[in-house]
Amino acid sequence: MKIIKVKIGSSIRTIGAKKEHIFIVTNAGRIYCYNYKNDEMLWNLSINDAITGEMIIENNLIYLFGRKGRIYCISIAGALKWDRDIFTCQPVRRYTSLINLPAMSPGHCWCPG
Repeated sequence: MKIIKVKIGSSIRTIGAKKEHIFIVTNAGRIYCYNYKNDEMLWNLSINDAITGEMIIENNLIYLFGRKGRIYCISIAGALKWDRDIFTCQPVRRYTSLINLPAMSPGHCWCPG
């Protein structure tokens, strides 16, 4: 078993993996991509939102859910593809925190009401 030490500046919120890449998301809203085969940090990206829940990795995309009511879609290459306000259709709930996390299925995001 190989022990990996990666230095980051905040507490870890969630970790995910795809092939040789490990994705680390911090409570401060920064995501890191580490290649464990080459033992190198490939990239990091600031989301500027506190992340809630686990990340979802699907079709070479990473989905994160922020406490500000946004969903973030990031490519595994480290580019922010898009972000959406999940409360746009329900402005009354805009400032409520996400207690229950959205669920993802192919082509859909199910958000609790």
